[in-house]
Amino acid sequence: MQQGKRICAELRMTHNMMSTCLNRHLQQYVDMDGVTLLHGRIIRYLCANPDTDIYQRDIENLLAVRRSTATTILKCMEKNRLITRESVECDARLKKIRPTERALSIHDCVTRELDALDALTRKGISDEDIECFCRVLEQMRRNFSSADGR
Repeated sequence: MQQGKRICAELRMTHNMMSTCLNRHLQQYVDMDGVTLLHGRIIRYLCANPDTDIYQRDIENLLAVRRSTATTILKCMEKNRLITRESVECDARLKKIRPTERALSIHDCVTRELDALDALTRKGISDEDIECFCRVLEQMRRNFSSADGR
C-alpha cells in the first residue's frame, strides 16, 4: 500500500462502488424502485426477526448511525411502502417497525442480491485475508466507538 494512502477515503470509495453495484442490480427488478443498499439490509433484518419487536434504536445499532440518520432512512422507507411504524401500548413514544407486504414480497430478491454482492466482494480473496480484514474493520469500529463515546 502506498505511503500516506487515506483509509477512510478508500473505505468510502469502496462503499460507494458497492452501493452503485447493488442499486444497479436491484433496479432491474419489478417493484424495486426506491430500494437502496441500506433499505435492503433493514428489510433483511426485519424478515430475519419476525417474532421480535424492532424499534428505531435497533436500526440505529444495526447500521451504527445516529438517531437523525435512522429517522431519515425510516421515513424514506415508510414513504416507499417498505415499512410501517405501529404504536406500542406500554409507551406511546415507541413505534414498532414492521415490513410491509411489499417488503416481504421483495425480501428474497434483496437477499439474493446482497448475497451476490458479498460473493463478488470476496472474489479472489483468501479466507485468511477475509478474516484479517474483518479483524481490522472491527478494530476500526472500536477506535471510532471509543472516540465517539458509543
